[in-house]
Amino acid sequence: MKSIGRILFIFLVLIVLILNVSESHSQTGVMLYPSEGSVSTDIVLEAYVPINSRNNIFWDTIAIALDVNRGQENYPLILHIQAPNLHPYSDLGNHTVTVESFYWSGSDKVAYMNATFEITEYSPCDEWLALNVTYHTLLGNFNALNASYYALQAQHDDLNDAYQELLGDYNTKLANYSSLSTSYDSLCDSYDALGTNYDSLRNNYDTLGTNYDSLRSNNDQLTTSYNALTGELANARNLGYILLATTMILMATTVYFAVRKPRPKIA
Repeated sequence: MKSIGRILFIFLVLIVLILNVSESHSQTGVMLYPSEGSVSTDIVLEAYVPINSRNNIFWDTIAIALDVNRGQENYPLILHIQAPNLHPYSDLGNHTVTVESFYWSGSDKVAYMNATFEITEYSPCDEWLALNVTYHTLLGNFNALNASYYALQAQHDDLNDAYQELLGDYNTKLANYSSLSTSYDSLCDSYDALGTNYDSLRNNYDTLGTNYDSLRSNNDQLTTSYNALTGELANARNLGYILLATTMILMATTVYFAVRKPRPKIA
């Protein structure tokens, strides 16, 4: 009886194991336990993904776990996750949890599975909030750098095309430079000629300035002489007037005395 009981027990165990294995292979998708809570809720993610797959977990559009491996065990991928404490990923309402699974099945393939988690309350502590902000800042920087890498790769192709275009422009500008160089030499010769003319004009200006100063000095001297002669002429005119008046007075006096002189009587 004991042998029969052991055999039945082993048989039942084998049946249970077979059912579990078949169930694990038949189930697909993602399940979250619980399916609602706050940003501090510890969420158990149960994902039925291909064996030997590499998996990325996204909360809405932000990555919360990268390159998670599922080995050859006959169990689903189980991972503890939390909602990012970052707007808008921690806002009240439904949020989509996506499992991006990369695996090999004759060729590289990718599968996407989704589940929904509802945030019903939001009350993070200050310490957790500060740490969470730092974490998501670094994660955001990673995503930004990753995006920048692909952007730079695209820019590299654009720059290569631009290089060929610039090379053509360079050859054109090189020809223009040669022409401008010739024009520059001509302008230098013209500049030297203008410099010579300027020096000549400067010397003429200095000579004219000297002549002007000499003429001005002579004019001052003539003005002084003119003023002196004008004074002397005025004095001579006054003396002439005096002599004329004196002469007229003397003549009048002579005539007066000549008239008053008694005439001799004739006997």
